[in-house]
Amino acid sequence: MSLKDNLIHALMSPPVKWVNFVHQGRGIAPIVFYRLAADVHQGKIHTKIDSSIQGRLAYYDPGTNTVIASSHDFGSSYWDEKALLIHDSGHAILDTIYAGRDTSGKRAPMKVVDDEIMGYLAGAFYLVAAGAAGASQSGPEREALKIARSKLDPAQPWDGCLTFKFTAIELQPLRAAISSDPLYRADAGKTAIHDG
Repeated sequence: MSLKDNLIHALMSPPVKWVNFVHQGRGIAPIVFYRLAADVHQGKIHTKIDSSIQGRLAYYDPGTNTVIASSHDFGSSYWDEKALLIHDSGHAILDTIYAGRDTSGKRAPMKVVDDEIMGYLAGAFYLVAAGAAGASQSGPEREALKIARSKLDPAQPWDGCLTFKFTAIELQPLRAAISSDPLYRADAGKTAIHDG
């Protein structure tokens, strides 16, 4: 399968039904992932391979509305790769579907740290729901997994209505981990690009 196929498959996979939360006036929910899958299928969201990327990595480029990964088979087998595609799909949702607005349609710029909070939470809920949440090497991932584990019991029957919410205190360790991570430290306080 191709990266595009793997991305669509991840967006439509059973664990996505548990990725349902609200933060900063925006909701990440299964229906939004399904809409994004349609956008990928129709070519509104692009995929690209960059073989110069070291390791099993992927990221979302808001300037070109493209999910970029290190190989064509990225996300085909490994749960951590699928979760990273879900993380980056969270960024794509914020950029292309919300496009700088909250759920009421009001203009609401978001800081990079909050954009990353939503990405990390999306990936963490996905992994916990899949029963694949192992030990993470990254501080932000570890903190997001702690939050997801505290909220989600995948043994519970899914009723389609469970939307997770967080207090500022619950999110503080994740916010601090992202803000201090070398990958995000310089940009955490800047406004994220959500231009549609």
